Amino acid sequence: MQNEKEERSQQTDSTQFDNGWWDFILSDEPARQTGSHELLVPHGHPQGTENAWGYIKKTYDNDEIIDVMIYSYNKGGLLAKGPYVQGFIPISHIMQLDVSHSPDAIIEHLQSRVGSRTRVKVIECTPALNKVVLSERAALTENGQRRELINQLKANQIVTGRVTNITNFGIFVDLGGIEGLIHISELSWGRVRNPSDFVKLDEMISVLILTVDEREMHVALSLKRLEPNPWLDIENKYKPGDRVMVRISKILPYGAFAHMQEGVEGLIHISTFKMDDNIRDLNKILEVDQQVTVEILHIDSVKHRLGLALVAIN
Repeated sequence: MQNEKEERSQQTDSTQFDNGWWDFILSDEPARQTGSHELLVPHGHPQGTENAWGYIKKTYDNDEIIDVMIYSYNKGGLLAKGPYVQGFIPISHIMQLDVSHSPDAIIEHLQSRVGSRTRVKVIECTPALNKVVLSERAALTENGQRRELINQLKANQIVTGRVTNITNFGIFVDLGGIEGLIHISELSWGRVRNPSDFVKLDEMISVLILTVDEREMHVALSLKRLEPNPWLDIENKYKPGDRVMVRISKILPYGAFAHMQEGVEGLIHISTFKMDDNIRDLNKILEVDQQVTVEILHIDSVKHRLGLALVAIN
């Protein structure tokens, strides 16, 4: 057990998850893009914009709940304003919105929110970029509670949380009042096609804490690191030329991905197929979940790449 903990610690320490990493993964979220709306500036403060930013910064630092009115929307979320603040609520921070719904259904929900009032917390304020990001989800905890909670979270801890949102770039998990993010790259040691294949909304799951940024209140989580990394052993277990049985997991125009029993996937490129030149559609000779025999061509455990050649269709 101790060795497993040490291994997880080594794996965590070997990857740097700084603010640049968060900026990168969150840039994949459509909700971060505000489109043609350029009104994300504080307004209405009797002593001017400078003091308005001071009010926003104080609200952010004290983790305070504020009341705002939703006045507009775009495909990424809602635009809201209060007496001294104006900002953007990304889709992932909107309550009672199922992001698995169709784009039309999401837009319909956003439209229905215009004119209503809601409670939010400031989760990001950047005067240099004229940006204020708000969150309904963060307002579920009382004033100052998120600050207290995040001080209790430490890297390499295994904690339990509830899945609150599933996006195309990862999964948000409520850790008891503060949300952490499992980026898509931290869901599985194998290929991830859809995060919803791994968890369901409101499901309770165990996760490993990778990093905790107390200043920005960002918590990076991992699901895959609760299990041993199969790529660490695969080079020792196999070598080029070995033949193994695999299961077809996905068929594409340029080849097929195959799942090995160790939990990793390799690519059988179309150039390795021994078939009639007239066959252009691999779906005619292969099926998902079909067992085939392949020869290992190359293994790159660092880049998680496995090249295979089709030997026989079983």
